[in-house]
Amino acid sequence: MDLKQPWKLGRTIAVVMTVIWTCAWALGNTTLHWKNITIDGQKMTVHCMATDKDGQLWLGTGSGLYLQTDNTIQHIGNDDLSRCRVNAIIPQGDCLYLGTNAGLLVYSLDDKTLSLLNNSFGEIRALALIGDSVWVGDHSTYSLLYDSRGDLYAGTVEGNQSIRQLRYRKSR
Repeated sequence: MDLKQPWKLGRTIAVVMTVIWTCAWALGNTTLHWKNITIDGQKMTVHCMATDKDGQLWLGTGSGLYLQTDNTIQHIGNDDLSRCRVNAIIPQGDCLYLGTNAGLLVYSLDDKTLSLLNNSFGEIRALALIGDSVWVGDHSTYSLLYDSRGDLYAGTVEGNQSIRQLRYRKSR
């Protein structure tokens, strides 16, 4: 920038400030309309959400797994396992992997069954899909993120942790 013409800097700042002010004003005058949806006749905390291969919306709540279609919400299952708190959902092919307070559950989209896959982890609060593998975060891991550089991040009670350049290979 030519310092001999300070008016150019002032004009540039004025234009940028006008754009910022206009955007802030427009956003401030935009009203978002939320529709509260009740589950089983009551408001319920939704811990996680995911869409499957068919675009269906799945809700993980403190009272189990639910499927939302249009204006209806359907509870999945009818046993004690179906009432587990669902903390994380990972769709993978014809299954939904669920991180719950009872361990790792799998819901088959084909035969509509819910089963315990593994409870040796204890409570599972976070899941991540890396390649064809589901990674599990234990009770102290609240979120998992695998980025495009190959780094795996874990949000934990001790702060953010990372594994640099995770080299994932498909097992044969």
